[in-house]
Amino acid sequence: MNRHGLNTGGSAGCFGAFGNRNRGLTAGPSPDDEPSRRDVDRHIAAELNRLSMEEREKAMNDVHGVQDVKDEEPNLIQARLREMDSRLQSTKERTSYDIAFSMSPEYVSNQNFRLLFLRAAKYDGIAAAALMIEFFELKKELWGMEKLCTDITLDDFDQDDMEALMAGYCQICPLRDMAGRPIVVVLHKLRKLKVMRNSMRVQYYIWMTAMESPSAQKSGIVAIHYHVDHHWNNNMLVSQNNRVRNSLPIIYAGLHFCYDDPKMFYFASLCLNMMKTNDKIRYRPHFGSHLECLYEMTSYGIPLNALPISTSGELRTDAHRRWIVQRQELEASRINASSPMALVDFSTASTAPTSIKIKIPTSNPAKAQPGDKDVLFGRGKTVVYAPGNTKFRQMIDLYMQRYEAAGRLEKTCIADLIVRTVKDGNGGRFLKKEEGEDFWIE
Repeated sequence: MNRHGLNTGGSAGCFGAFGNRNRGLTAGPSPDDEPSRRDVDRHIAAELNRLSMEEREKAMNDVHGVQDVKDEEPNLIQARLREMDSRLQSTKERTSYDIAFSMSPEYVSNQNFRLLFLRAAKYDGIAAAALMIEFFELKKELWGMEKLCTDITLDDFDQDDMEALMAGYCQICPLRDMAGRPIVVVLHKLRKLKVMRNSMRVQYYIWMTAMESPSAQKSGIVAIHYHVDHHWNNNMLVSQNNRVRNSLPIIYAGLHFCYDDPKMFYFASLCLNMMKTNDKIRYRPHFGSHLECLYEMTSYGIPLNALPISTSGELRTDAHRRWIVQRQELEASRINASSPMALVDFSTASTAPTSIKIKIPTSNPAKAQPGDKDVLFGRGKTVVYAPGNTKFRQMIDLYMQRYEAAGRLEKTCIADLIVRTVKDGNGGRFLKKEEGEDFWIE
């Protein structure tokens, strides 16, 4: 028995239980089939060994939150797009892609739209074509033929879809990881749906929204499935959700599965078995309490405050609901609703900020003498070189790139995080010297 309470013996191993795909999707695990953490680690190691040294290094950087994005070569991109187009032309017959192309060649052939798939396929034109064909099959199934050539918006949701979205079980976190990548968290305890399609449509919308910006398309996103304090054994939902994600142009920089029930490890392994090779090597399970899982993920570049989960296990939806309102406002203001991926593009935002705007919560003035952790307002060398100010500038520099690429809501959250880090995390204060006096006030 290992620390997960699972049997590490048996010849079936982690994936022997899934050799028959139909069996894995329709029945729960038998005691002999339950995988162990060692089995999963062994499988990930085997996948890594198939890669080149460069590919392995890239995968390890990705999963640990280290930025490792190379510039795209224009000539190579154009060559791969031609390869992709040639493949589409030879395989499109009787597909939903073919229908979409006949409805709107401009939409389907838009270069920015196709780049989304090419990047997701690691610049393999043939794989990108296959992914694009699969994408249109899923899109027709979920939204109907009439939506094939339009971007999906919240107006396309029915009441049940909207309730599932508002429940907050699938969210784009307000903050990003240490490499500036979007974080999508699936809080299965908050799942609220009437039919399977509600979950599939919500995830389609969330994943596609997370991949809108070119920076996310190049560096990827971080996905977290959170099952702490939640016991779930719906194999079919695992299958359908994986089908959605495998049919969308998503690049995963990291995939995390958090749980506190040893029996849930079976489903963690089931998810792993359904993943593509590039995703498997970026997969990490985390076993423990809310606090243990949150802290363990910080070693992978995921800030403790980034997730809508408190250390006591409270699941939050307030920022998610504000995000929905902002999305509705954004989509209502779009000028050209028919252009693919026409939503906000941080890379073409207006003038980037040169500083982070921070609002300091005021309190009753009290006399104070500055310490090493305090941030001082004023002029002169005493202020500039104060230890607290030096650390504060380093913190600003750390978040500046992410702040410049952020939307209005995320900017506010980043500023608030910095303030809370100084006050709550470091035990510091924001002090200003009283004019004409030798003491400071908070």
